[in-house]
Amino acid sequence: MTITAMQAKIAELRFKGSAISRDIQQIIWQAQRDGLKDIPTDKRARFDDLEKQFEAIQAEIIATEEDPASRVVDRDVRMLPGGEFVTGRAVDRKNLVLRSNERLADYVPQREGQTRDLSFGKWLKGSLLGDWRGADEERALSIGTPPAGAGFLVPTPLAAGVIDLARNAARVMQAGASTVRMEYETLKLARQTSDVAATWRAEAAPITTTDLTFDVVTLTAHTLAGIVRVSRELVEDAANVEDIIRNSFARSIALEIDRVALYGAGTATEPLGLSGRVGVPRVSLGVNGAAITNYDPFVDAILAVELNNFEPNAAIFSPRTQAAISKFKDSQGNPLRVPQDVADLTFLDTKQIPINRTKGTATTASDVFLGDFSQLLMGMRTQLQITMLTERFADTGEIGLVAWLRADVATAHDGAFAIIEGVVPAP
Repeated sequence: MTITAMQAKIAELRFKGSAISRDIQQIIWQAQRDGLKDIPTDKRARFDDLEKQFEAIQAEIIATEEDPASRVVDRDVRMLPGGEFVTGRAVDRKNLVLRSNERLADYVPQREGQTRDLSFGKWLKGSLLGDWRGADEERALSIGTPPAGAGFLVPTPLAAGVIDLARNAARVMQAGASTVRMEYETLKLARQTSDVAATWRAEAAPITTTDLTFDVVTLTAHTLAGIVRVSRELVEDAANVEDIIRNSFARSIALEIDRVALYGAGTATEPLGLSGRVGVPRVSLGVNGAAITNYDPFVDAILAVELNNFEPNAAIFSPRTQAAISKFKDSQGNPLRVPQDVADLTFLDTKQIPINRTKGTATTASDVFLGDFSQLLMGMRTQLQITMLTERFADTGEIGLVAWLRADVATAHDGAFAIIEGVVPAP
């Protein structure tokens, strides 16, 4: 990986910011130990100066990161046809790509003696209310206490935990999609599209030369945002505030991951989903769609994927389609036998697949997404940003928490998927 001068500058700024943050926290902790509700007068000028320095450094980091010259591309990474990633350097694949059963939190650097499963609720209560009782580790990870209305940066270990919850809930992740850790705004992965071709030869005849061919998969971070409203009483009193808030964020992120992975429009602000990728094979149920009454469309979709040298492992569809599949019967009213290649698939349903799409004259159509979901790549930044809105909901005694993360969706190979289009309800 090439480290530019700007990347070195960002690292230096972050180091300075951490030192200033520790000084800020020391003043706050001393006031808390002395039983004070505010910074003492003899420390106020120093505290205000440190806050200004910290805010200036954060602004400079943001400005530097947004400069295209600061972006780093790991050009040593190679993606093999089977979906594995290799590099010319001695780097573990897990540092880059996580399978669906692996956690981001397990690859976040830890301080000496720090536990991995920290409390989001304790950190939140400390950041919002200044109550750090029983939260020494969470407090140590805090980067400072911004003034009311400013942004609170969730410590990386806690952010990774929230994102892992979202990954666990997202259907595409349950189907086996891979998570690519993005350390910067963009990441280019060189994808190997062909292997060396071995040929038979006569004695002493020259060996036929074949070249490996590559193209590039580019992940570019898009911003996903959501808001949660909670009462001050809940934050102060509820023992399960961590589960309520963290799970709420995780559920909303998971739903949007599913939607954009399948139907993302591919605009400047939104990743491109499977339905918009022209290289994904289609199995049409007719000009105006049709009800599915047997497994034939699934067999056709499996064939389309296998012809591209991939083995499908899962299918995702709407709950309405799931109900239709459950009712498949033969002419004697017995449940249909499931073909083995269909039985090998993991069936998953989600409401993020609509049932009101237009197919010819039909306006109640839906889709089925089938494929080798290890070839679906979710580029993910582990940094989760939270901003507290104290004034907007003041009249109801609530706090608004705006959270956003940055992510992207790509496919290692479009041909690893197939879409059954035009699934309409039975008449």
